[in-house]
Amino acid sequence: MPSPEAVHDAPVRADVWAAGSPHCRVRYQVLAEVEPDLLCRLLNLFALQFLTPQQVRAEQDDGRLSIDIELDGLSWHRAQVIGEKCAI
Repeated sequence: MPSPEAVHDAPVRADVWAAGSPHCRVRYQVLAEVEPDLLCRLLNLFALQFLTPQQVRAEQDDGRLSIDIELDGLSWHRAQVIGEKCAI
């Protein structure tokens, strides 16, 4: 088994639609019915764009799942596109 290595300089996907836009910290809040794969589907939206959230918090209450995801370095355009995809 190979030894684990730290990955340095993960590839960054450029936002070609808003290359000159300032970047910001974004916080997504999702409230949905509990489904076993919901967290995986949400986090996959970020992974597909080589984005790693700074913080992920999930809490289940009465059949509902409340999820907060925060990350830095997104343009407003990219944040909006991801937000629309988070509306699962």
